[in-house]
Amino acid sequence: MVLASTSFISTQAFAATNAELEQRIAELEQTVRLLSRKLEVADEVYQNDKAKAATNGRVKAGLDGFSLQGPDGQSELKFRALAQFDGRFGIEDGKDTDTWLFRRLRPTLEARLGRAALRITPEFAEDDADLVDGYIDWALSPTITLRAGQFKPSISLERSQSASALVFTERAFPAELAPLRDRGLMVYASLLDRRLSLEFGLTNGTTDGRTATNSDADGEPEASARAFFEPVPGIGFGLAATHGEKVSANDVRVPAVSNANAFLPRYRSPSQLQVFSYRPGTVADGNHSRLAPQAYAYVGPFGVMAEYIRSEQEVALGDNRAEFRHEAAQITGVWAITGEEEGFKGIKPAGPGGAWELALRYALLDTDDHAFEQGFADPDTAVTQAEQFAIGLNWTITPNLKAFTDYSVTRFDGGAVGDADRDDEKVLFTRFQLNY
Repeated sequence: MVLASTSFISTQAFAATNAELEQRIAELEQTVRLLSRKLEVADEVYQNDKAKAATNGRVKAGLDGFSLQGPDGQSELKFRALAQFDGRFGIEDGKDTDTWLFRRLRPTLEARLGRAALRITPEFAEDDADLVDGYIDWALSPTITLRAGQFKPSISLERSQSASALVFTERAFPAELAPLRDRGLMVYASLLDRRLSLEFGLTNGTTDGRTATNSDADGEPEASARAFFEPVPGIGFGLAATHGEKVSANDVRVPAVSNANAFLPRYRSPSQLQVFSYRPGTVADGNHSRLAPQAYAYVGPFGVMAEYIRSEQEVALGDNRAEFRHEAAQITGVWAITGEEEGFKGIKPAGPGGAWELALRYALLDTDDHAFEQGFADPDTAVTQAEQFAIGLNWTITPNLKAFTDYSVTRFDGGAVGDADRDDEKVLFTRFQLNY
């Protein structure tokens, strides 16, 4: 009797346990089905979002500009801008040279389509809008690029430096002897793990300190080349050169004043006043070549840039024909007082108070004495030499915002009536810069 009762109870318990297990199994199966469906829904959402992103691309905005990027990463449209508002105040000159002005006001549009790229930069700081840069780049390989259009040849080291990275408001005299912008073709090669840069160009050719005209009016091209070696980051040296012909008069051109000016240099002082030009009637009439050794060194908070440039050009005045050599040199030193690392591309502040820099410069312009002796230049208006001493204090508030103050004294030989020297130029420069 007892055994029967025990067996009955065990059977009931076992039955109850089986029912509970079956119920739990059913609940687990239901949970698995729900989780499986959620995973399916999540995957569907992911695939939809992925497909949507693949057709929409991306929008980016940061300290280096605003851009629209294609879904495959092969296309991009970028907008950037540079604004520089300057003050120039003559000290003891009595010539009413004080002024406020926009030195540069340049929006830049860049586009990239696979291995091709486009850059367009107009200038709105002048009285009329003008083109600064306008070129197409084609990456022939990871290390070689072909550029076509209007661009800046890297003849002067400081001229090749971005305007937003300058440590003085105006570039030194060597930049006056180099082409500003030219039109044509340029091949850029970057070798030895980007330590060696090579450039070879064939352009319309432009005179010292000027931008080439829209077409090669004299039909004479100019060849240029540059090699720059940076064995260690921040320390580099190089050599640049150009050679071509410039002819103010040919079979279809007459040596009018406007034509002559298009092929002859005019050199300016730090305040951008003209201090040298040839006599009226002088015309370009033959070879024009430049040679420019250059170097820089940036180590920790210190930096120095040095360059020399020689410009030789054949000219004519009436029946007289001659070749003259003009030379310029400069050395610029900079010290990051707040300890940031200096570099050719500028400085980035390390702290919330910004970065402070102290800059010193010596620059020299030496025009050919023979141009005066042979009557091609007027000693009453053109200087035979100009010597600049400058000191600057810069405050890089943020990577995009910078304030300049520098004081420049330039001494001249000649350039005034009666074989006298032109008055010293003493100018206080200020600048407020926004680079986006």
